Amino acid sequence: MVSIENLKINSGPIEELLIVANAWGVVELHMKTARRNLPSKRDIKLRHGDITKEYHDIIEPAIVRLKEYFDGKEVSFFDVPLSPVGTSFFKNVWAAMRRIRWGNVTTYGELASRLNTIAQAVGSACSNNRIPIIIPCHRVLGAGNTLYAYGWGLDVKKYLLNLEEVSI
Repeated sequence: MVSIENLKINSGPIEELLIVANAWGVVELHMKTARRNLPSKRDIKLRHGDITKEYHDIIEPAIVRLKEYFDGKEVSFFDVPLSPVGTSFFKNVWAAMRRIRWGNVTTYGELASRLNTIAQAVGSACSNNRIPIIIPCHRVLGAGNTLYAYGWGLDVKKYLLNLEEVSI
């Protein structure tokens, strides 16, 4: 069972966000862009079961921080409870990504070196991240700090980095 909340953004290429949370934290964050729609309530129910208003208190910190983020404020999302779904390896990579502070970046290779793995494995964890922005996979770049792969589109990745005053 999960709660969902839509948040109108209309910021750069991002039109709207959909936050999905269970009793323990945010499990998914989706972005509506010109190229990508939000999942339907039916899709959410198929993945997580019934939709309820019960966990709105879990979503509220995410709403507050995301609004601040899109207002261009330096934001830490550590007060937002998360409940990511994935393997223990993915969760380790996501935890390392959460430590990349606002306005900073790293590369797949650098992150892989810190985690004693390979860049492709970090890339796989990034592509399986269902809580973008809060788990900031957009802050992970290709070799030489190049823009490389982002599930929401490179225009969105570049926009988020520009919002954080990172020049690429």
